[in-house]
Amino acid sequence: MLKRVLFGGLVGVLALGACGDDGGGGSNEYSDALAESFREDVENPFTDDQIDCLAMEFVADLGGPSRFEDADVTPEDVRAGEDITTLGLDLTTDDGRELADSLGQCDISIVELLLTEAGPDVDEETAACVEDNIDEEALKDYFAVTFVSDEAGEPPAALLEPIVSCFTG
Repeated sequence: MLKRVLFGGLVGVLALGACGDDGGGGSNEYSDALAESFREDVENPFTDDQIDCLAMEFVADLGGPSRFEDADVTPEDVRAGEDITTLGLDLTTDDGRELADSLGQCDISIVELLLTEAGPDVDEETAACVEDNIDEEALKDYFAVTFVSDEAGEPPAALLEPIVSCFTG
């Protein structure tokens, strides 16, 4: 579910102004193509600034344009792709973790994304409970695995238990 939210169009989305001075990769043909692909996703919950930021961070975190070029992936492939995992970049769990960390670089909360995916019927009390009790590192780790593999299986109990407790408590 989170993978779909984040990466629906070619990974799902994001502007230089939101990225801060963290040494991100800056704009290039690949980040521009990725941002364009993100914008085509009608379920994309991000602002244009976030889309630009995420696209630049994603490309930088994957090793820059050379990673794409070494895999014979063109900007057109990125633009036309449905999911970054299908481009032949041989993504690892470490890559997935870097991509999860990119969200924070662009002022995006992975917990808020989870709550957005849960739908508009999540009341403020439940949302606050999840935000207070979820293990963000476990969520990032699960995101990292699900991002690079469809074989991730069920979320670990350390991640599910606080969420279920908040929704049923």
